[in-house]
Amino acid sequence: MPRSSLTRQLVSRVRWVESLNTLHEELDCTAFLDIGPGGTLAGLARRALPDVPAHKFTAPAPLAVAA
Repeated sequence: MPRSSLTRQLVSRVRWVESLNTLHEELDCTAFLDIGPGGTLAGLARRALPDVPAHKFTAPAPLAVAA
């Protein structure tokens, strides 16, 4: 990856809401999963798209139950 490309990515804003909208509207994503410690991403997804379920999982085991 060219250095200028990496630099641009590091200093550019995160397009979180646009990314979630694309996943939901164009790619038919019906829920968001936040896997790992914390729950920040699930909370951000809930705020951005309150009508789309966002689930938080701290370990892979509960994923089988959600499927």
